[in-house]
Amino acid sequence: MSQVIDKTSGIPVYLQLKEYLEKAIASGELCPGKRIPSENALSRKCGIHRHTVRNSLRQLAEEGLLQSVPGSGWFVKPPDLKTLQVGVVNFHARQLTSGFFSSMEKGLREGAAHSGCELSFLTTADLEQLPERNGPYNALIFAENQPDINIYRETFKKLDIPVVVCNRQIFGSDLPFVAIDQYYGTRDLVARLTDAGHRKIGCIASDLPLRYVSQRFRGYCDALTEAGIECDRNLCCLIEDSVDFRNRVRELFDRNPDMTALFIGGEVFHRQTFEVIEERGLRVPEDISLVVYDRPEAKYGSLTYLEQPCDKLGVRLFRMVRRICSGEAAGEEIIKPKIVKGDSIKNLKENNK
Repeated sequence: MSQVIDKTSGIPVYLQLKEYLEKAIASGELCPGKRIPSENALSRKCGIHRHTVRNSLRQLAEEGLLQSVPGSGWFVKPPDLKTLQVGVVNFHARQLTSGFFSSMEKGLREGAAHSGCELSFLTTADLEQLPERNGPYNALIFAENQPDINIYRETFKKLDIPVVVCNRQIFGSDLPFVAIDQYYGTRDLVARLTDAGHRKIGCIASDLPLRYVSQRFRGYCDALTEAGIECDRNLCCLIEDSVDFRNRVRELFDRNPDMTALFIGGEVFHRQTFEVIEERGLRVPEDISLVVYDRPEAKYGSLTYLEQPCDKLGVRLFRMVRRICSGEAAGEEIIKPKIVKGDSIKNLKENNK
């Protein structure tokens, strides 16, 4: 890209870069919704200062060609689309200490940019203060971590704007939703253990009465059933709250000395489970094989885990918002997560040859 900039020309450098990017957008080389190279990358490739790059990008944003997404970068703004104002309800800031919720926030911001939407994060109090009808938002995304949709129904009815549920399937509701699959991903993940010959497979999961929780546990049980293994409740550590969680995990290991593998059913269980494994001097996978839901921290080693594709979730969520705002029918979309292979599964079948 260095040939784009001619420092001997009388044309200011920032205008040369701006013109180059304009042509790339017009030709389709940079397509709508695409993230362009970062400011630092453009600075290095063009041999110009980062502030000069930013000046070019800001001018393109003012002309409606680019859109800045905090924490994600610059995106080509979809042309000929009315910007939609979308409120995201109850995506609590405190959740962003979690790796998953940080990824979710990034996915929401990038999905909004991809679809030409501007989003605001709203609390329940913000929602109650919105005017009836003709308010500032074209649509709402309901992102409550533990949703009780009934307490919001009258508010949604009062506002009379479309509502889409983010990453939850809510019992008894006909609201459209986009969600990451919890059942099949878990079943396929645990099947990695049964395929490797494990039969004493423990489970650490939540005991909360939420649909995504029940789907993960059902996926674990069905993976065992398909392998001809009876689901043994003694091998399950179902956590209702975090009180005395570490001792519950210790008890799981104490009552199952012959347990050869373990499914850890969510990011919230990672740290304390690994602390118990470490204090017992167990090696992974020599002494205990592991598969985990959600991306683990790198310090835990190379694990086989199930990653939730928050980037796809964000894109499809805002596409659904656009369809609904255009008068199209919308129902539900399920996104299948992907399994990332690590070195945390011992193959017992090979040892038995």
